[in-house]
Amino acid sequence: MIDRPSNQTTKLQATTPTVLPPMPLPVYLVPAVLLLVAAFASMPYGYYQLLRIAVCGAAGLCAFHSWQARGAWMSTALGLVAILYNPVFRIHLERSDWQIINLATIPVFAFAWLVAKRRWVHSL
Repeated sequence: MIDRPSNQTTKLQATTPTVLPPMPLPVYLVPAVLLLVAAFASMPYGYYQLLRIAVCGAAGLCAFHSWQARGAWMSTALGLVAILYNPVFRIHLERSDWQIINLATIPVFAFAWLVAKRRWVHSL
């Protein structure tokens, strides 16, 4: 005999929101500001270690949040950013290359925040 779900379960699933609210703006803004400073200023080595930890952590957190919200392409892009800035298994590049990558990563965070915010606003 096939076991059918009760009406109570389907009502609960129908009222559960499918779209998560966006992460707070500082989660997207802090890494972007750190990346902007790193692109134009010559900082001590410790700053770049902090940069890797902050960007990797924020990108990983935002990728997981985007994945839970069913944003496969955005979670993939943020996951790649987290891998690129991983502080444990580092990717060694020249400073000029990192400047370009830092500037290219800023729009990824800005676009991720806009997508998450738009998804949340349209779900209301």
